[in-house]
Amino acid sequence: MDEIHQQRWRRAQQLLEAQGVDAVLAASPANVFYFTGVWLEPHERLLALVIPKLGDPVLLVPQMHTADVASVRVQTVTVRDGEPAAERLASVLPKRGTVAVDDEFPARHLVPLWETAPGLAWRTGKEVLGRLRRIKDAAEIERMREIGRRTDQVLARLRAWLQPGLSEREVAEALVGMWRAEGVAEQSFPPIIAAGPNGARPHHEPGDHVLAEDDVVIIDMGGRWQRYCSDVTRTFILGHPPDRVREVYNVVLAAQEAALRAVRPGVALGEIDRAAREVIEAAGYGPYFTHRTGHGLGIDIHEAPDVSAGSEERVEAGMVFSIEPGIYLEGDFGVRIEDCVVVTDDGCEPLTRAPKAWPGV
Repeated sequence: MDEIHQQRWRRAQQLLEAQGVDAVLAASPANVFYFTGVWLEPHERLLALVIPKLGDPVLLVPQMHTADVASVRVQTVTVRDGEPAAERLASVLPKRGTVAVDDEFPARHLVPLWETAPGLAWRTGKEVLGRLRRIKDAAEIERMREIGRRTDQVLARLRAWLQPGLSEREVAEALVGMWRAEGVAEQSFPPIIAAGPNGARPHHEPGDHVLAEDDVVIIDMGGRWQRYCSDVTRTFILGHPPDRVREVYNVVLAAQEAALRAVRPGVALGEIDRAAREVIEAAGYGPYFTHRTGHGLGIDIHEAPDVSAGSEERVEAGMVFSIEPGIYLEGDFGVRIEDCVVVTDDGCEPLTRAPKAWPGV
């Protein structure tokens, strides 16, 4: 465990002290990676990092992963297949007090743990784990800048290649090779390729629909670089669609630009959502913007914070989140434009910079 990871668990201990909590239990592969630098996929087995308010962390891993954590400089406890994992975990938790639990901790492990450790009170871990991860440090931001640069290169390849006659599924399959050409072996999520009327469904899965002349095509995609994600959406315009498409496209672009201008430390996240929504509502398309304006991302493609209506959480320097307004017209087409930004001391820095002025990319 290097200095960066030690700093992270020490910040966790400071939050535990401030909140009157005795320990936090990190269990998802992403949270364990955040504190150790090692990525493990335990599947149905138990994985947990216990960070006490005082003292050093303890990492519980399945015995089969012993070699994988040899470089982690904290106490490691292995759990053999068939051994009562909840009991092993309870043995390294405080005997009494309050434990904050990773929101991703599976119920198949949590329920036996409750029964095994009756002297403990439990609470969600989001105010410790989520609060830490929503502010990115310099090393995290540089990884996200790098995957952002590579994402722009993939978009450039896609822009030069995309044409009528391809199916949505063929586009999704071709993206695998485009990412690999940029040195990115893993996508951060299955891409959304939504052509024509399919664009009215924000999370459409690529199918056999064939891109046609004058189609509007939403492509939402991302890659991973050293475990950190990118996420970008561009709406591609094929041929010369009706004038209404240009109108809707420019409304969405104006909404995104308004939201980007609203990003700065101290602003409520709900105000950023409102900045985008007001533009779309003023143009008469309010009912067709059906989701939040953005979400945080980092190790996970969706993490804190939420850029959503009514959120009073304040923006802080180092946060990373998406700005992705959209308009979805059922049976016709949809438009979404998305970039992720890192919050700076006086505004924000976009992590993707691919062209987006009409006629799209």
